[in-house]
Amino acid sequence: MPTKKNLGYTPHRNGAGYTLVELLVVISILAVLGVFVIVNFKNFAQDQVINKSIGQMQSVLRLAQSNATSGAFCLIGCPNPNLACGDWWAEFSAGGSQINLFCAKSTSVQKSYSLEGAIISTIEGDSSSCSGPFSSATARITYSSLYGLLTFGGSDGGSESCFNSSSLLKISILNQKTNNIKSFNLSKGGAIDVQ
Repeated sequence: MPTKKNLGYTPHRNGAGYTLVELLVVISILAVLGVFVIVNFKNFAQDQVINKSIGQMQSVLRLAQSNATSGAFCLIGCPNPNLACGDWWAEFSAGGSQINLFCAKSTSVQKSYSLEGAIISTIEGDSSSCSGPFSSATARITYSSLYGLLTFGGSDGGSESCFNSSSLLKISILNQKTNNIKSFNLSKGGAIDVQ
């Protein structure tokens, strides 16, 4: 009688299970993957702080533009509440986290916004008269009434008055926990380009 050849079949061990070495290898792999996921999640969460701040600045700028083009009334401090406000502008300073919204018929801040966990690091104009990024400059982004035309300006008499002749402003946002910086460009056409 011919004998059967062993075709790679091995009988089961009694007490089948995993060895200690196999369990340690699996636990080590899971631990490395867990650390990798936690580190990347923390970086993702910190990046969201900057993205949220940039989104908030964009919202304030769009609100100023919308108020100017729609002929919105001043909310606070207008001497004649029956007159449309006229121009609206957003004003913010490098080194600060505050964005203020103003209207032309009032000297009072109409609304104030604060960036959470981030500050405006630098503001830079592209004009040849601008001497580089400013870490303590004040920028004013004005939208004219009815047409919403955009103009840039700086604080009166400051070196950042070169913003007036700039066609583009580069605004950098700093995450205060991680010191990561993200920038966006604002052009005179109103486009906001996040880098």
